[in-house]
Amino acid sequence: MELYDQAKNLIFNRQSSSNNSSGTSLNNISKCLDITIVQLKPILNRLYKESYITVRKGINGELIFLKNYKQKQS
Repeated sequence: MELYDQAKNLIFNRQSSSNNSSGTSLNNISKCLDITIVQLKPILNRLYKESYITVRKGINGELIFLKNYKQKQS
């Protein structure tokens, strides 16, 4: 699985587990994927251009959220 898909899944899983109340920080994504933030930025830019994510300011910095969050139905 390429880093793009891993980042997408990571953001989705984080938002699903928090019931859409928590975003994911750049540091968290970078740490989980074991890449630098410099390597992560093109992936996030691509997700942003595809309208998959949005960025919101949180207490401790910027957080990544899904733009249109819909929880998977089992």
